[in-house]
Amino acid sequence: MTWFYLSALGIGLFALIKSTDYLIEVIGTLGIKLRIPTFVLSSVFLAMATSLPELSIGVISALNHNPILSLGNVLGANITNITLVLGVTTVLTGWVSTGERIIMKELFVSEGMALLPFVLLMDGSLSSRDGLALVLIYLLYNLSLVRERKTRMKKLHKPSKKKTSWLFGELFFWLAIL
Repeated sequence: MTWFYLSALGIGLFALIKSTDYLIEVIGTLGIKLRIPTFVLSSVFLAMATSLPELSIGVISALNHNPILSLGNVLGANITNITLVLGVTTVLTGWVSTGERIIMKELFVSEGMALLPFVLLMDGSLSSRDGLALVLIYLLYNLSLVRERKTRMKKLHKPSKKKTSWLFGELFFWLAIL
């Protein structure tokens, strides 16, 4: 029976890797055809696709009257994405190149959005109104990305001379391991 589970895991991992390759190719092609920067498409579609498991856990835990499970899952996933994923990516490539304007604006926006649930939790709970505010902010953020696509297009497709150092990536990688 162990071989069955190991085989199923191997097949699942293979399918995940192949579907990821295909998704990256589709996002790139879609960006070119629609003249939408890859950054915008990945921020909207890839982020949504990778967040669907957290969303399903949130809905199921809420229906089972255990919403704290969702909160722990989301916080853990954010920490993993920010440290482990960015760290491993930078360690493997040696650098991550970004447009200067994008990194500064998106860094502040993403950090502010990551802190918003903590601010809303200061009274000890998240209400339906707080949840609605979080969803509205998410939708407004994505709308702003789509509206800025024309101005970002020129900057995103020019190679940037600024590079995040390998040491920066290694720092994120080891922080994630801790």
